[in-house]
Amino acid sequence: QRKRVLEIAVENQADLIEGADHLGHCAALLQETERPPICIKLHYNDVLYDLRYAQAAYPWQRFLILLACVRQYKRLAAERYSIEAADFVTAPCKEILLRAQKQGLHLPDRTNVLPNPVELPDIDSRQNSEAEQPTLLLVGRVDFGKGIQFLPKLLRTVRQQFPAAVLEIAGQDSSAKGIPSILQWLKKRTEDNAIRYLGILNREQLDKAYRRAWLVLSPSKWDTFPNTVLEAMAYSRPVAASPFGGAQEMLKGTGSIVSRPDSKYFTQEIYRLLTDSDLRRKIGRQGQRKVVREYSPEYAAQKYVDWFKKVL
Repeated sequence: QRKRVLEIAVENQADLIEGADHLGHCAALLQETERPPICIKLHYNDVLYDLRYAQAAYPWQRFLILLACVRQYKRLAAERYSIEAADFVTAPCKEILLRAQKQGLHLPDRTNVLPNPVELPDIDSRQNSEAEQPTLLLVGRVDFGKGIQFLPKLLRTVRQQFPAAVLEIAGQDSSAKGIPSILQWLKKRTEDNAIRYLGILNREQLDKAYRRAWLVLSPSKWDTFPNTVLEAMAYSRPVAASPFGGAQEMLKGTGSIVSRPDSKYFTQEIYRLLTDSDLRRKIGRQGQRKVVREYSPEYAAQKYVDWFKKVL
Protein backbone atom coordinates (compact mmCIF):
# COMPACT_ATOMS: atom_id res chain seq x y z
CA GLN A 1 0.00 0.00 0.00
CA ARG A 2 2.76 2.41 0.90
CA LYS A 3 4.54 1.90 -2.43
CA ARG A 4 1.30 2.21 -4.37
CA VAL A 5 0.44 5.51 -2.66
CA LEU A 6 3.86 6.90 -3.55
CA GLU A 7 3.48 5.71 -7.14
CA ILE A 8 0.14 7.49 -7.44
CA ALA A 9 1.64 10.64 -5.89
CA VAL A 10 4.47 10.63 -8.46
CA GLU A 11 2.16 9.87 -11.39
CA ASN A 12 -0.11 12.78 -10.49
CA GLN A 13 2.65 15.14 -9.34
CA ALA A 14 0.92 15.47 -5.97
CA ASP A 15 1.90 18.41 -3.81
CA LEU A 16 0.40 16.82 -0.71
CA ILE A 17 -0.83 13.50 0.68
CA GLU A 18 -3.67 13.57 3.18
CA GLY A 19 -4.38 10.67 5.54
CA ALA A 20 -6.57 9.88 8.53
CA ASP A 21 -5.38 9.52 12.12
CA HIS A 22 -7.30 6.33 12.91
CA LEU A 23 -5.69 2.92 12.28
CA GLY A 24 -2.30 4.59 11.72
CA HIS A 25 -2.08 3.63 8.05
CA CYS A 26 0.19 6.60 7.29
CA ALA A 27 2.84 5.70 9.87
CA ALA A 28 4.92 3.66 7.41
CA LEU A 29 4.45 6.27 4.69
CA LEU A 30 5.79 8.99 6.98
CA GLN A 31 9.05 7.09 7.35
CA GLU A 32 9.77 7.41 3.64
CA THR A 33 12.36 10.08 2.84
CA GLU A 34 11.33 10.70 -0.78
CA ARG A 35 7.69 11.73 -0.58
CA PRO A 36 5.42 14.77 -0.71
CA PRO A 37 4.44 16.43 2.59
CA ILE A 38 1.83 14.46 4.52
CA CYS A 39 -1.15 15.99 6.30
CA ILE A 40 -2.96 13.95 8.94
CA LYS A 41 -6.58 14.78 9.58
CA LEU A 42 -7.23 14.49 13.30
CA HIS A 43 -10.77 13.19 13.61
CA TYR A 44 -11.14 10.02 15.67
CA ASN A 45 -8.52 7.73 17.16
CA ASP A 46 -7.97 5.56 20.22
CA VAL A 47 -4.87 7.45 21.32
CA LEU A 48 -6.98 10.21 22.89
CA TYR A 49 -8.62 8.97 26.08
CA ASP A 50 -11.81 11.02 25.70
CA LEU A 51 -12.47 9.50 22.31
CA ARG A 52 -11.42 6.01 23.38
CA TYR A 53 -13.74 5.76 26.37
CA ALA A 54 -16.72 7.58 24.87
CA GLN A 55 -18.19 4.17 24.00
CA ALA A 56 -18.34 3.09 27.65
CA ALA A 57 -21.54 3.49 29.67
CA TYR A 58 -20.36 1.40 32.64
CA PRO A 59 -17.03 1.29 34.51
CA TRP A 60 -16.45 -2.38 33.59
CA GLN A 61 -16.69 -1.43 29.90
CA ARG A 62 -13.81 0.99 30.33
CA PHE A 63 -11.69 -1.87 31.64
CA LEU A 64 -12.60 -4.05 28.63
CA ILE A 65 -11.78 -1.21 26.24
CA LEU A 66 -8.42 -0.77 27.97
CA LEU A 67 -7.68 -4.48 27.51
CA ALA A 68 -8.59 -4.24 23.84
CA CYS A 69 -6.23 -1.28 23.45
CA VAL A 70 -3.43 -3.23 25.14
CA ARG A 71 -3.91 -5.99 22.58
CA GLN A 72 -3.86 -3.39 19.81
CA TYR A 73 -0.82 -1.51 21.14
CA LYS A 74 0.95 -1.61 17.76
CA ARG A 75 -1.99 0.08 16.06
CA LEU A 76 -2.20 2.74 18.78
CA ALA A 77 1.54 3.37 18.48
CA ALA A 78 1.13 3.79 14.72
CA GLU A 79 -1.79 6.20 15.26
CA ARG A 80 0.25 8.32 17.65
CA TYR A 81 3.31 8.30 15.41
CA SER A 82 1.26 9.35 12.38
CA ILE A 83 -0.04 12.35 14.32
CA GLU A 84 3.26 13.46 15.83
CA ALA A 85 5.41 12.82 12.74
CA ALA A 86 3.03 14.48 10.26
CA ASP A 87 4.15 17.56 8.34
CA PHE A 88 0.75 19.16 8.91
CA VAL A 89 -2.26 18.35 11.06
CA THR A 90 -5.80 19.52 10.41
CA ALA A 91 -8.97 18.98 12.43
CA PRO A 92 -12.61 19.89 11.85
CA CYS A 93 -12.88 21.49 15.31
CA LYS A 94 -10.60 23.21 17.82
CA GLU A 95 -11.61 20.96 20.69
CA ILE A 96 -9.86 17.83 19.44
CA LEU A 97 -6.61 19.78 18.95
CA LEU A 98 -6.88 21.06 22.52
CA ARG A 99 -7.53 17.55 23.85
CA ALA A 100 -4.51 16.21 21.99
CA GLN A 101 -2.26 18.93 23.38
CA LYS A 102 -3.64 18.50 26.90
CA GLN A 103 -2.90 14.79 26.77
CA GLY A 104 0.70 15.50 25.79
CA LEU A 105 0.76 14.73 22.08
CA HIS A 106 3.40 16.72 20.21
CA LEU A 107 1.54 18.21 17.28
CA PRO A 108 3.47 19.72 14.36
CA ASP A 109 3.81 23.50 14.28
CA ARG A 110 1.53 23.77 11.27
CA THR A 111 -2.00 22.89 12.38
CA ASN A 112 -5.32 24.34 11.39
CA VAL A 113 -9.06 23.91 11.85
CA LEU A 114 -10.73 23.07 8.54
CA PRO A 115 -14.43 22.26 9.08
CA ASN A 116 -16.19 19.70 6.96
CA PRO A 117 -18.87 21.02 4.58
CA VAL A 118 -22.53 20.00 4.51
CA GLU A 119 -24.75 19.42 1.51
CA LEU A 120 -27.44 22.10 1.67
CA PRO A 121 -31.08 21.16 1.05
CA ASP A 122 -33.33 23.18 -1.25
CA ILE A 123 -33.71 25.97 1.27
CA ASP A 124 -35.69 28.46 -0.85
CA SER A 125 -38.58 26.11 -1.61
CA ARG A 126 -38.68 24.34 1.75
CA GLN A 127 -41.66 25.01 4.00
CA ASN A 128 -41.97 24.42 7.70
CA SER A 129 -43.57 20.98 8.02
CA GLU A 130 -43.24 20.02 11.69
CA ALA A 131 -45.12 16.93 12.82
CA GLU A 132 -48.35 17.45 14.74
CA GLN A 133 -46.96 15.84 17.89
CA PRO A 134 -43.74 17.05 19.53
CA THR A 135 -41.02 15.15 17.69
CA LEU A 136 -37.36 14.87 18.64
CA LEU A 137 -34.88 13.42 16.16
CA LEU A 138 -31.56 11.67 16.70
CA VAL A 139 -29.55 10.75 13.60
CA GLY A 140 -26.58 8.42 13.87
CA ARG A 141 -25.44 4.99 14.94
CA VAL A 142 -27.20 3.74 18.07
CA ASP A 143 -24.30 3.56 20.52
CA PHE A 144 -23.20 4.92 23.87
CA GLY A 145 -20.77 7.32 22.24
CA LYS A 146 -23.80 9.10 20.78
CA GLY A 147 -25.27 9.55 24.28
CA ILE A 148 -27.95 6.86 24.06
CA GLN A 149 -27.65 6.25 27.81
CA PHE A 150 -28.98 9.75 28.54
CA LEU A 151 -32.21 9.25 26.58
CA PRO A 152 -34.38 7.18 28.99
CA LYS A 153 -34.30 9.79 31.75
CA LEU A 154 -34.61 12.65 29.25
CA LEU A 155 -37.69 11.11 27.61
CA ARG A 156 -39.38 10.33 30.92
CA THR A 157 -38.93 13.92 32.04
CA VAL A 158 -40.03 15.49 28.74
CA ARG A 159 -43.13 13.29 28.51
CA GLN A 160 -44.30 14.43 31.93
CA GLN A 161 -45.11 17.77 30.32
CA PHE A 162 -45.55 16.55 26.73
CA PRO A 163 -47.15 13.06 26.95
CA ALA A 164 -47.37 12.78 23.15
CA ALA A 165 -43.69 13.57 22.59
CA VAL A 166 -41.81 10.98 20.57
CA LEU A 167 -38.14 10.41 19.75
CA GLU A 168 -37.35 9.26 16.24
CA ILE A 169 -34.00 7.51 15.78
CA ALA A 170 -32.47 7.19 12.32
CA GLY A 171 -29.39 5.01 12.24
CA GLN A 172 -27.94 1.55 12.56
CA ASP A 173 -28.08 -0.46 15.76
CA SER A 174 -24.74 -1.46 17.28
CA SER A 175 -23.27 -3.45 20.14
CA ALA A 176 -20.88 -2.67 22.98
CA LYS A 177 -18.69 -4.67 25.31
CA GLY A 178 -21.14 -7.06 26.99
CA ILE A 179 -24.25 -5.62 25.30
CA PRO A 180 -25.29 -7.29 22.02
CA SER A 181 -27.88 -4.68 21.01
CA ILE A 182 -27.84 -1.11 22.32
CA LEU A 183 -31.22 -0.45 20.69
CA GLN A 184 -32.79 -3.24 22.77
CA TRP A 185 -30.99 -1.89 25.83
CA LEU A 186 -32.64 1.47 25.17
CA LYS A 187 -36.12 0.09 24.49
CA LYS A 188 -36.14 -1.81 27.78
CA ARG A 189 -35.66 1.47 29.60
CA THR A 190 -38.29 3.60 27.83
CA GLU A 191 -42.04 3.52 27.35
CA ASP A 192 -43.28 1.50 24.40
CA ASN A 193 -44.53 4.50 22.41
CA ALA A 194 -41.74 6.92 23.34
CA ILE A 195 -39.33 5.81 20.60
CA ARG A 196 -39.90 5.36 16.89
CA TYR A 197 -36.94 3.52 15.38
CA LEU A 198 -36.56 4.41 11.71
CA GLY A 199 -33.50 2.34 10.88
CA ILE A 200 -31.11 3.36 8.11
CA LEU A 201 -32.74 5.95 5.85
CA ASN A 202 -32.07 6.98 2.28
CA ARG A 203 -31.65 10.65 1.42
CA GLU A 204 -35.35 11.26 0.71
CA GLN A 205 -36.46 9.56 3.92
CA LEU A 206 -33.92 11.46 5.99
CA ASP A 207 -35.04 14.70 4.36
CA LYS A 208 -38.61 14.06 5.58
CA ALA A 209 -37.38 13.15 9.06
CA TYR A 210 -35.54 16.47 9.43
CA ARG A 211 -38.54 18.40 8.13
CA ARG A 212 -41.01 16.92 10.63
CA ALA A 213 -38.64 17.23 13.63
CA TRP A 214 -39.27 19.97 16.17
CA LEU A 215 -35.80 19.57 17.62
CA VAL A 216 -32.67 17.55 16.79
CA LEU A 217 -30.70 15.86 19.57
CA SER A 218 -26.94 15.33 19.65
CA PRO A 219 -26.16 14.30 23.27
CA SER A 220 -22.84 12.61 22.44
CA LYS A 221 -20.21 11.76 25.03
CA TRP A 222 -17.78 12.77 22.30
CA ASP A 223 -18.30 13.70 18.67
CA THR A 224 -15.50 15.50 16.85
CA PHE A 225 -17.69 16.92 14.11
CA PRO A 226 -21.31 15.72 14.23
CA ASN A 227 -22.60 16.08 10.68
CA THR A 228 -26.16 15.71 11.93
CA VAL A 229 -25.78 19.06 13.72
CA LEU A 230 -24.91 20.78 10.44
CA GLU A 231 -27.77 19.01 8.67
CA ALA A 232 -30.22 20.13 11.35
CA MET A 233 -28.99 23.71 11.01
CA ALA A 234 -29.35 23.50 7.23
CA TYR A 235 -32.97 22.42 7.71
CA SER A 236 -33.48 25.35 10.12
CA ARG A 237 -34.03 23.04 13.07
CA PRO A 238 -32.83 23.94 16.57
CA VAL A 239 -30.36 21.53 18.15
CA ALA A 240 -29.80 20.27 21.69
CA ALA A 241 -26.18 19.12 21.85
CA SER A 242 -23.53 18.19 24.38
CA PRO A 243 -20.37 20.33 24.73
CA PHE A 244 -18.07 17.33 24.21
CA GLY A 245 -16.53 17.78 20.80
CA GLY A 246 -17.18 20.16 17.94
CA ALA A 247 -20.91 20.86 18.38
CA GLN A 248 -20.33 23.85 20.64
CA GLU A 249 -18.20 25.52 17.95
CA MET A 250 -20.71 24.71 15.23
CA LEU A 251 -23.68 26.06 17.20
CA LYS A 252 -22.01 29.14 18.67
CA GLY A 253 -24.14 32.22 18.09
CA THR A 254 -27.22 30.33 16.92
CA GLY A 255 -29.16 30.10 20.18
CA SER A 256 -29.33 26.29 20.11
CA ILE A 257 -28.79 24.33 23.33
CA VAL A 258 -25.26 23.31 24.30
CA SER A 259 -25.05 21.67 27.71
CA ARG A 260 -24.34 18.41 29.47
CA PRO A 261 -27.13 16.06 28.42
CA ASP A 262 -27.55 14.79 32.00
CA SER A 263 -28.11 18.29 33.39
CA LYS A 264 -31.42 19.91 34.40
CA TYR A 265 -30.62 22.86 32.12
CA PHE A 266 -30.54 20.56 29.08
CA THR A 267 -34.05 19.29 29.78
CA GLN A 268 -35.39 22.72 30.76
CA GLU A 269 -34.21 24.25 27.50
CA ILE A 270 -35.82 21.41 25.53
CA TYR A 271 -39.07 22.20 27.38
CA ARG A 272 -38.74 25.83 26.38
CA LEU A 273 -38.19 25.05 22.71
CA LEU A 274 -41.05 22.55 22.55
CA THR A 275 -43.36 25.14 24.07
CA ASP A 276 -42.33 28.12 21.92
CA SER A 277 -42.71 27.63 18.16
CA ASP A 278 -41.58 31.19 17.44
CA LEU A 279 -38.34 30.58 19.31
CA ARG A 280 -37.77 27.34 17.41
CA ARG A 281 -38.13 29.16 14.10
CA LYS A 282 -35.86 32.01 15.22
CA ILE A 283 -33.08 29.67 16.34
CA GLY A 284 -33.56 27.58 13.21
CA ARG A 285 -33.11 30.59 10.93
CA GLN A 286 -29.96 31.66 12.79
CA GLY A 287 -28.47 28.21 12.43
CA GLN A 288 -29.38 28.06 8.75
CA ARG A 289 -27.67 31.38 8.04
CA LYS A 290 -24.51 30.19 9.79
CA VAL A 291 -24.42 26.97 7.76
CA VAL A 292 -24.73 28.86 4.49
CA ARG A 293 -22.08 31.34 5.59
CA GLU A 294 -19.48 29.01 7.12
CA TYR A 295 -20.13 25.39 6.11
CA SER A 296 -21.15 25.40 2.47
CA PRO A 297 -19.05 23.17 0.17
CA GLU A 298 -17.73 26.24 -1.68
CA TYR A 299 -16.62 27.99 1.49
CA ALA A 300 -15.02 24.86 2.97
CA ALA A 301 -13.15 24.03 -0.24
CA GLN A 302 -11.78 27.55 -0.59
CA LYS A 303 -10.60 27.63 3.02
CA TYR A 304 -8.93 24.26 2.50
CA VAL A 305 -7.12 25.35 -0.66
CA ASP A 306 -6.05 28.72 0.76
CA TRP A 307 -4.41 27.17 3.82
CA PHE A 308 -2.50 24.51 1.91
CA LYS A 309 -1.25 27.07 -0.60
CA LYS A 310 0.07 29.05 2.31
CA VAL A 311 1.85 26.22 4.14
CA LEU A 312 3.22 24.59 1.01
